[in-house]
Amino acid sequence: KKIQYTQVDMSLGNGLGAVTSKNEIALQDTFTDHLTAVRHGNGRDWWIAAHKGRSNRSLLFLLDPDGLHAPIAQHIGPVWGPRDWSGQSVFSPDGSKYARANPDHGLNLFDFDRCTGALSNPVVVSLAADSASATGVAFSPNSRYLYLSTGTKLFQFDMQAPNIPASKQLIGVYDGFLGPFPTTFYQMRLAPNGKIYMGATNGVRYLHTIHQPDMPGAACNFVQHDLELPTHFAIGLPNFPYFRLYDEPGSPCDTLGI
Repeated sequence: KKIQYTQVDMSLGNGLGAVTSKNEIALQDTFTDHLTAVRHGNGRDWWIAAHKGRSNRSLLFLLDPDGLHAPIAQHIGPVWGPRDWSGQSVFSPDGSKYARANPDHGLNLFDFDRCTGALSNPVVVSLAADSASATGVAFSPNSRYLYLSTGTKLFQFDMQAPNIPASKQLIGVYDGFLGPFPTTFYQMRLAPNGKIYMGATNGVRYLHTIHQPDMPGAACNFVQHDLELPTHFAIGLPNFPYFRLYDEPGSPCDTLGI
């Protein structure tokens, strides 16, 4: 697989911008389908996170005004195997946590340093007892709660708990609804309205909704097949970073006055 990028010069086209280079190769290797990003602690630059396939090698690319830089590589957490294409990865809205999950290798949690791009303190939650068939992850807006889907179940974890794996709470179980195919649980996204929306592992016309994800347990108000769409969509959801995160005040990299 390839990680590619395209450059746009916004000074061209009377302010509309124009493409100056297209499909440049940043790196070619075997990657999982877990590309995601988070803003640097200086409030301007971005970290773009990728994960090498069949490995425990994480790659953090820095994107700044000078362009895309060669990745910082770390070997951390469990080695992922053949089904490493499945699942989802996400940074917490405050940028302090990075989570990735898939059915075979469970939920992997890390602390993240937005200044250096370093991952640390790995925590692994096994999904063997939950018969996970597909996984998705999303953080609540206040970054306290992490939601994990396993195909037919939805769980909540408390990031402030002394023992994060032990904080696991069952939030919902698939109710068998067809829309027109099984509306099981898969990838999730935190939306600008503060709600979390979840797709299914099939082509369906409905999204599940966590209406109050900052609340503990059942108070998060999870509603299955809650939002009917005008047409069918297949499996995945758009992959957006959290754009409302800026500088990290008081950190060594908070030097731009943003």
